[in-house]
Amino acid sequence: MFFFFAPCMSFTEDDPVANLASFFRVRRDLLKPLKREVLVGTGLSVETADLLLDLLAIRQRAKDGDTGGLADEAGFVPMASLKDDLVEVDALLSRRVRELAGKGWVEVRTPHNRKERSADAVPLHGRSLLVGITEAGMAAAQPIRLRYHTLATQLLSGVPKADRAAHQRVSACISARIRELYGRESGPANEASSVDEQRRSKTPRRPEAKPKAG
Repeated sequence: MFFFFAPCMSFTEDDPVANLASFFRVRRDLLKPLKREVLVGTGLSVETADLLLDLLAIRQRAKDGDTGGLADEAGFVPMASLKDDLVEVDALLSRRVRELAGKGWVEVRTPHNRKERSADAVPLHGRSLLVGITEAGMAAAQPIRLRYHTLATQLLSGVPKADRAAHQRVSACISARIRELYGRESGPANEASSVDEQRRSKTPRRPEAKPKAG
């Protein structure tokens, strides 16, 4: 698609394509320092670390009595709400929850009796389950959060506070407009289809049975 060639293209200041193209450039450039400075030694992907940090923030807000109407007093939040916040594909989100649960960093409970479920028992589409970070998860997430803050401070050093606020407003406006025009599920649904197609393409087909003679 054309935005991958954006660094080689020139735009006028009032061309809206310049705004959209800048998001792709920044995302591409951010991956290296995130992996090298923030996630080094964790074995986590950017997406899985994002989930862990999101659960950490939810737990900390719950401790302060601010659950936002989504999490309970212990910081457990429905998986469906995480999907909406992270804009994740259901299957990929569930796999990342299982990965973190396998490390003992998150706990998964059923919504009614709130019994803990093992990591292997988390279904691929368990949207009704409740997910919360554990004490071990908080201990693992805190250094990541600190390194993330250090990187952000370094990269945004010298950028006026008003410019940073304007950047956040523009990003929020674009996200809201996309959801208004195309719906919340338009992007993730396409990605889910792509993931399923890739998985099927890697699955060897069984040879067709030959008819028995006579």
